[in-house]
Amino acid sequence: MIRRLIVTGALAATATTALVGCGSDDKTATSTPAASQSAQTPGKAPVVLATGPEYTWATKVCTAVSTGGLKLTMPTLDPSDAAKSKQGIIAFLNDLSKQLKFLSTSLTTLGAPPVPGTKPTYLTALDHLDKSRKSIDSASASLDKAKVTDTKSLQTSLASVGKAMGSLGTYQGPTGDLAANPALKAVFAKSQGCAGVVSS
Repeated sequence: MIRRLIVTGALAATATTALVGCGSDDKTATSTPAASQSAQTPGKAPVVLATGPEYTWATKVCTAVSTGGLKLTMPTLDPSDAAKSKQGIIAFLNDLSKQLKFLSTSLTTLGAPPVPGTKPTYLTALDHLDKSRKSIDSASASLDKAKVTDTKSLQTSLASVGKAMGSLGTYQGPTGDLAANPALKAVFAKSQGCAGVVSS
């Protein structure tokens, strides 16, 4: 039962970690001038990074995503203290909601990418961010109201949280939405700081 609770709790709390590129080991957002000319991936030819307004825009997006993700800390679940575990997950969800708000604000401030025909993709990314944040807020509020006194009640509450979060487990975040557009994917591929932030 305890192992099942831990797994259930972990799924409920981590289903959306992909949203903002959490846990990324990429350190290239502040690379040196020399690194700005090319990016080397083991086993692959060097990628020559480009310059121009669209690449500057993409770099700012990737920086916002990686910076936001680094601020998130996964909750520690303690099967012996259900109430503490509940509060830890709520705190994580609330932090995640703040990060999505940060990303939404960042994208709004940057504006649509300076690439012809990509504004609809940009608007879709903003819409998904907003809907995802609302789902997380709903899940957090639901868990906050739940009466948790033991592992069984916590497990029941976490199951409800999982339902409230819906399909967020497969959501790849704003860079996933943006890179779904071939033109923007090509821009991200040659933009500084985007290696490891945007799936190739």
